Amino acid sequence: MASTILEKVAALLAKAEGTSNEVEADAYLSKAQQLATLYSLDLAEAQRVAGKKTRSPMLMQKRIHVGEERKHVNKHLVELFLAVGQANDVRFTIAHNSTYVCAFGYEPDIEISEALWISLATQMCTSAAEHVKSGAWKGQTHTVRKNSNQRWGAYYEDIPVTAAVAKATFYQAYIHKVADRLTTARRSAVKTYDAAHTDQDSNGALVLVKKEESVTAYYKKNNNARGSWSGVRSRTAGRKSVSAAAGTKAGERAKLSATKSVGSKSGMLGKSSS
Repeated sequence: MASTILEKVAALLAKAEGTSNEVEADAYLSKAQQLATLYSLDLAEAQRVAGKKTRSPMLMQKRIHVGEERKHVNKHLVELFLAVGQANDVRFTIAHNSTYVCAFGYEPDIEISEALWISLATQMCTSAAEHVKSGAWKGQTHTVRKNSNQRWGAYYEDIPVTAAVAKATFYQAYIHKVADRLTTARRSAVKTYDAAHTDQDSNGALVLVKKEESVTAYYKKNNNARGSWSGVRSRTAGRKSVSAAAGTKAGERAKLSATKSVGSKSGMLGKSSS
């Protein structure tokens, strides 16, 4: 059944690849996430009604390749995966060097999250490279904290935006916008589900809470990771910069395709950007 949903997502989103209309592209992204959420809710409802008579989806963990070692883009790719996973009830542990993640959740949710992530990540890297190449960020400055002597403490200085700062700023804005879109689509799916299920026990939000509790319990039981992920610490040019605006716009028009494999040994994403 999960493969059928993935096929539907792929067929739906293939249409997005053929349109230059940003409104249509946004609709395809929203529809993809709504489809994923509704599928998850329907599985939970079937299990609740039929009890042990129906086979429940399997909780599992899966290691997924992110990129090659010492690539600056890896942490941004992980952060994007976290945003996609949050919208689909998937938990993660992350390698200390951000080269891979271990996803914990129901098998269909992990598969769908992979399909969404690989397309969004590819688009993010491609769009960021185009932005840097355009040079639109040149001539801008950003404020950084400088260490001074102990008597006077720290001070702040405006310095020129570099290509690396422009790219990191683009990534963060893109991820923030995509996360907002996925969250909105998830909420829309819950409303659609509730409109079709008037039974109080079938409340979409409650169904997802129970599902999340199951995933969290499984995660705590099976997570053997130690330490914590340091997260993204790249300098950025700020939310009002040209790069942030470009990243936000790219996140708004992002299209999806579920036709590419995720976590391949080739490390394609890690090779495409630094």
